[in-house]
Amino acid sequence: MDYRNIKRVIIGHIRDNTGRPVILQASNDEQPAYPFCAYTLTSPYLPKSSAEYNGELIEDVEVVFSFTWHSNDATEVQTLSHDTAMLFKLAQHRQTLSDQGIVFVKIEGLQSRDTFLSVDNERRYGIDIRFRVRNIETFGGELIDTVEIPQ
Repeated sequence: MDYRNIKRVIIGHIRDNTGRPVILQASNDEQPAYPFCAYTLTSPYLPKSSAEYNGELIEDVEVVFSFTWHSNDATEVQTLSHDTAMLFKLAQHRQTLSDQGIVFVKIEGLQSRDTFLSVDNERRYGIDIRFRVRNIETFGGELIDTVEIPQ
């Protein structure tokens, strides 16, 4: 599976439509200014269907991303989480993703993820979103059509 491309498309869609940075959760990179979104790929491989055809394995696979918005303002992160959900629920946005081979499946959670820092609360609100992609694996070598067993 081309995880790099899947992440590029989904993360880019959020970044381009919110105008806010989207970073990998728990990375060592410098934290951007508030508000920002952090993501993690919580379930990278949930196979839903598969078939072999002409030496290829064709699978429909679901992946689950978790997005958490960070800020000092609780209403701001609630709004950004809602806006993120709409980026995948509205038809024009679903079409943009579909053109890249990614299908929105459903939203699995939208909730507070606040945390207490050393002197203040960081307001966090998150959303988990399930997507479906098609994975095609080609087998190396040639296929065996028949086998002869000597008597």
